Amino acid sequence: MSDNKVRLKNQLAVLLSFDYDDVDDIFEPLMDFDSEEDLVEYLSALLGEETEELSNFVTNLIRFQKGEALELDVNTSSTSAVKTQKNTPVTKGQKETELPPSIPTKSKKQKDAMKIEEEKKGKRRAEELKRKKDEESRLALLDAQKKEQERALQEYKQRQDEEKKSLELAKSMTDLSISEKKISKEDAAKSPAVQPTKNQGTKRKEYSKPRKPKIGKAKVVCGCFGNVHEALTNCLHCGRISCEKEGYDYCPYCSHLIEEIVSVDNGEELTKAILHKERLLKFDRESTKRTVVYDDQADYFNNSSSTWLTESEQHDARMKEEQRQRDLHTIRKHVLNIQF
Repeated sequence: MSDNKVRLKNQLAVLLSFDYDDVDDIFEPLMDFDSEEDLVEYLSALLGEETEELSNFVTNLIRFQKGEALELDVNTSSTSAVKTQKNTPVTKGQKETELPPSIPTKSKKQKDAMKIEEEKKGKRRAEELKRKKDEESRLALLDAQKKEQERALQEYKQRQDEEKKSLELAKSMTDLSISEKKISKEDAAKSPAVQPTKNQGTKRKEYSKPRKPKIGKAKVVCGCFGNVHEALTNCLHCGRISCEKEGYDYCPYCSHLIEEIVSVDNGEELTKAILHKERLLKFDRESTKRTVVYDDQADYFNNSSSTWLTESEQHDARMKEEQRQRDLHTIRKHVLNIQF
């Protein structure tokens, strides 16, 4: 053990009024302190006051940690002299007054009390560190919540802007169609002799034709219901699907006239319908699927004869039905041989 460390232990023994051999448990934890202020505060709390000897000990301890030379301390030198004088026998010629007074030692209860105080201080430091960590985690959580709220607000504003743009687009389309309609009417009124365009001519020609009676006989009957030819429209009375081959004519089933929609009045209802369509399409693109449709038609009807299916679908349904019938009859043909 170096002389400097012995001197520091002697100083600590003088400060705490301990024996030299009892300061090892207290000296080693003091070496972990890096700051002089923390060391002074800790020892002042133990001793109850800050003295010159305490400041001198702290300075020497910091110097010892840095590897520098220690300052001389009168109390330490006197203490070491006392120890040497204690170990040497007293001769008859020496007077009793020459012996320095012995260093008072603290009792065991005082030592235990100091250890308890140190434990309490350690617990308080641990609690302070825990409070700091909890505060940092709370601030981090608040920061994350704030960022999440800002992101949600930004997304909401973006959706509002998209809806506003779609509304403006629908209004512009409506205004454009209305303005085109007005211009075409004004041109037709000003110059009736001018040759009209192809679309205008067809419309005028259709309007000039006499209206057909509401009930009649169909000229062309296809019966593919949109499976062979492209589906055109439905009959508004019976719901039958009319294909492009049958055209806008009388319904072969109920004999009512299937009229062609020549023009659609543009207005507020059309704007609402366009917005609703855009909203549904956006929901279909961005949202997750939450509903599932279970078709139980096969439990009650035979799909092989359904007119709504294609030929390949009807063939597959017919094969499944035949396989089911074969399995059913195979089960019935099982024979059990029971012998007694």
